Amino acid sequence: LSGTPASFYWTGYGGMTATGIIVPAGHTDSRVRFRNVTDGTSNTMAVAEQSGYYINGSGIEEDRRSSNTWGGAWGGDTSGWSGSPTAYWSNATTIRYEINQADLPWWAVVEGAPNSPLTSAHDGGMQIVMTDGSVRFVSENINFTTLVALCHRNDSTVLGEL
Repeated sequence: LSGTPASFYWTGYGGMTATGIIVPAGHTDSRVRFRNVTDGTSNTMAVAEQSGYYINGSGIEEDRRSSNTWGGAWGGDTSGWSGSPTAYWSNATTIRYEINQADLPWWAVVEGAPNSPLTSAHDGGMQIVMTDGSVRFVSENINFTTLVALCHRNDSTVLGEL
């Protein structure tokens, strides 16, 4: 592969890490191919719901769907990020919170936040699309480490039941 090797790099509006299926990592001009999904396409989440509403600390219902501004995406580990927690990103999120978690800091739920929580109007969990195209319902009680592992395409974690 050509390009600049990096697991964290500047994209113009903020930083970017990418160990998921949608956004590549390792080289700035690389692609994610099915062969890169070494955990298996049935063990790697490609898309998750981010719909429904968030109930803020004042008990007010807020629309939390991903309709943000600017460009960019996070995926996987964000330990290398030292920028503003209120940077704007769109159509992708870091798995930083539990599904439908309500006790979030203010900067996690502002419009365009890079760590928008995964939310769903479904009771008890959310629908996800795996890389193989199958759809699964994931309980909001899923172990957080397992939820994060679902988003990594090559961390060798054995998942078991969701």
